[in-house]
Amino acid sequence: MEPIFSERIRVVPVMAERALLAILVPTDAFILISAALGWVNWWLFVAMAAVTAFMFLLSRLFVLKTDVYDDKVVIKYFKTRNYRMEKIRDRRYGMMNEIRNFAGVGLRGLRYRNYLCAGCETGVVFLTQGSVVAVSSYRAEELAGLLPKAVPKPKEEE
Repeated sequence: MEPIFSERIRVVPVMAERALLAILVPTDAFILISAALGWVNWWLFVAMAAVTAFMFLLSRLFVLKTDVYDDKVVIKYFKTRNYRMEKIRDRRYGMMNEIRNFAGVGLRGLRYRNYLCAGCETGVVFLTQGSVVAVSSYRAEELAGLLPKAVPKPKEEE
């Protein structure tokens, strides 16, 4: 079954990855030269090279993947979470700082789940029966259009 919406966002931004490598690679080179001159042991270079490789792979592999199907929303961050469409009561989208608190709803005792990425300012917040879920998305309006929206209650006339 193919998703009707799919988005993949890197959690570590490209600029942060470049800054990390700009620090770690010259450090590796300095330790290599120091080991060649006999100032430090070779194991220090091997350990630092392993740390550099691990950090690079971690920054490349860690992604937020959001898939929307007809009956569920699947979010893969550290682990996979499924949210059934019939359990979603409301949703909001826009700038994350403005929509994350669901102001005016009076939510107590709910679990808050945040799937956020640095550098992505927009997103969707949706309310389920037991939790408030915030998801970063560059295509927030499109994602929100696929989620159920609360129907306002009609005002009773006296």
